[in-house]
Amino acid sequence: MALSISGGVKATPKRVVIHGVEGVGKSTFASRFPEPVFIDTEHSTDELDVQRLDTPTSWNAAKRLLADILAEDSIPFKTLVIDTVDFLEKICAVDVAKSKNKKRLSDIGFGKGELALAEEMKGLLDLLDEIQAKHNVHVVLTAHSWVKRFDPPDMPEGFDRYELKLTKHVAPLIREWSSMLLFANFESESRQNEGEKAKGVGDGSTRLMYTTRTDAHDAKNRCSLDPVMPFAYKNIKKVIEA
Repeated sequence: MALSISGGVKATPKRVVIHGVEGVGKSTFASRFPEPVFIDTEHSTDELDVQRLDTPTSWNAAKRLLADILAEDSIPFKTLVIDTVDFLEKICAVDVAKSKNKKRLSDIGFGKGELALAEEMKGLLDLLDEIQAKHNVHVVLTAHSWVKRFDPPDMPEGFDRYELKLTKHVAPLIREWSSMLLFANFESESRQNEGEKAKGVGDGSTRLMYTTRTDAHDAKNRCSLDPVMPFAYKNIKKVIEA
């Protein structure tokens, strides 16, 4: 049997995750993608002129909505945005706890609740992959960031870093699923007066996005983007709209 071999860069729709601090403009950034429609889980887009699908009020409603999108023969948008995925995870956690007759995920015990949550969220990502494959759309997930302590096994001391505001089993699933993980933050510089501890100073006028992982934050990309750029869609447009 003859082998079929192809080469070159393939122009495929992207799986983009945008995380950042509060108010940095994640929703606005996502709204610049080609013909987006939002699943707005926490009314982040109320002040934006964007197209929206119904807001799911339960985990089952969220899965039904995505299943309906998948079932359509064609869809009138080119980018599906979930804003935010960490709020959607909270909805999922409520459903998982109820399924075990518990009030909270932590009540399930022995970490089984978080593992069940990760399984449900993995199913969501699989469904998004099916939507992307069938309808050839970009999928964008926005998320909040939080500062977590990180203790590398090959270093004598740990440090704080910005990570996705997701549970410990779900965060790596989202990182691995994404083809582009962007971290957005306000620009600041370190200043230190004599005898005082160094601190970050910034006026909030400049917003930056980071596209590669550092000790300070989670980020990655497979598109040879510059490590640091102004937080503006035009700086990744050529990659998204190739």
